[in-house]
Amino acid sequence: MTDHQYKILVVDDEPDIREAVIKYLQKRYPAKFLEASDGKIAVGLTRMEKPDVILLDIRMPVMSGWDVIREVRKDNQDVRIIVITGRGDFTVEEETLVVKMVDCFLIKPICPTEIHDAIIKVLGPDFVKTGLDFDQIVPGKGRPAGRELVHAINNAHAQVVTKCETFVR
Repeated sequence: MTDHQYKILVVDDEPDIREAVIKYLQKRYPAKFLEASDGKIAVGLTRMEKPDVILLDIRMPVMSGWDVIREVRKDNQDVRIIVITGRGDFTVEEETLVVKMVDCFLIKPICPTEIHDAIIKVLGPDFVKTGLDFDQIVPGKGRPAGRELVHAINNAHAQVVTKCETFVR
């Protein structure tokens, strides 16, 4: 593994989702975590901090995820963008953005394993800390990190998890 400290920016207008995603990722990845509650803040942080990966929601106030992608790609072709959205119906222009400018695309509800797989896809397998699994306990919470992430994402979107039944009891 390199001495470079990776930076991961989590962008979502829902604080519970940002918090759950960051807590989950902190247990698995040796990185500095940044967060933004809207697209304008995300663009500013991207220019200042130059993250390696952006986990990006699409529907947000101030500036949409689509606009963030356009702005970020003007300045930084190297950053890896993982879109996490609750929406699956896109215009032709949006589909083109996904194909040309996004490294990975996930549709909510999502499992922790999907985020893990996306991170591995964009940064490679050597990035992952060893010895941790999806049932790692989050200090002070008493619940596994994987379940916490699934609950936070799905409660925020009032959806039932079907793909991740092993994480939801």
